[in-house]
Amino acid sequence: MRLDDLVRDLEADMSEGGHPLGTGTARNVVSDISYGVDARRAGLNPIYFSLYHLPEHDEIIMLPHHFALWEGFVNLLRLVALRRPDTYLSGISNKLRGWFGASRKHF
Repeated sequence: MRLDDLVRDLEADMSEGGHPLGTGTARNVVSDISYGVDARRAGLNPIYFSLYHLPEHDEIIMLPHHFALWEGFVNLLRLVALRRPDTYLSGISNKLRGWFGASRKHF
């Protein structure tokens, strides 16, 4: 899929859901969760990425086996933790801990 199309789709979906993003923010999100030049320069392992940016065609591809829902979520969380540890710790891990704690009560 062309990068611009994916960015446009993300921007539209977020707006429909009541969480509008600007084009620049949507592009940054896609860039952060895609393996490309920046991820390679940062020394990140491509195995954690479901999306790959092909700059020569300005396209994003998804590995076929990454359509598995939970694996995609796990890898996305892993990428946030690797790239933005402070954001992960302050904004995500606490919420996950609360959710997991609440769900354990049901077992």
